[in-house]
Amino acid sequence: MKRDEVMAVISSILKNEYDYKGDVSDETHLIQDASLDSLDTVEFIMKVEKEFDISVADSEAEKVSTAGQACDLVMAKLEKK
Repeated sequence: MKRDEVMAVISSILKNEYDYKGDVSDETHLIQDASLDSLDTVEFIMKVEKEFDISVADSEAEKVSTAGQACDLVMAKLEKK
């Protein structure tokens, strides 16, 4: 899967599940821009895990604060499959 395809899915999750109205880019901050709280961020990672059939450790999830970081994490997980 290409990076832009992964980002499109992440964008879709943010827009459809969390009602984010802006453009999603690598720099889109999950808390500051998309207004996710800490519980939303955990749920977002769970949705990403389910969508891509990957497993993300809590220590990895804690490092994700932007859509770009989420995308990079997914890409790394998919490469290991």
